[in-house]
Amino acid sequence: MDIDKDLKNWRGVLNLIGDISIHPKIDYKKTRKAIKSYANKSLNHEDVLLLVDNTLFRSAKQGMLLTKTHLYAFSNYSGKYSIKLEDIISLKPELKTHLKIPLVGIIVNEEYFVSLPGLNQLISDEQTSQSALIVFLGVLASVLGCNIIE
Repeated sequence: MDIDKDLKNWRGVLNLIGDISIHPKIDYKKTRKAIKSYANKSLNHEDVLLLVDNTLFRSAKQGMLLTKTHLYAFSNYSGKYSIKLEDIISLKPELKTHLKIPLVGIIVNEEYFVSLPGLNQLISDEQTSQSALIVFLGVLASVLGCNIIE
């Protein structure tokens, strides 16, 4: 699995989603804050291949990131989570409610909810519109070689 190369092939699609940054165009400060908040502290800026910033003020202290070997995620709702990419078998889109507020996200291996509220948007081209979450889910499943569960 060459996740770096595979993500670059999807760069055009992922660039349509505002909360997602792809290496090498990830802000250094965001990377440092994300790593400090919820990832392996030994990671460097260059190790982060994809960053999803879940924060309102764009600090990246909550969200999700991918390295060549792991997925790391954190939100106040879901808590901290990390998993080896090779251990990811399935992804499922999910809509949960917290204090009557809808939260979109992904369930990994039918076990852990990754909250991705910023992906609750439509992305469009000249012909179609699609949920950013569904597009991102498709890209992740393709890159990671795992299944999407409906």
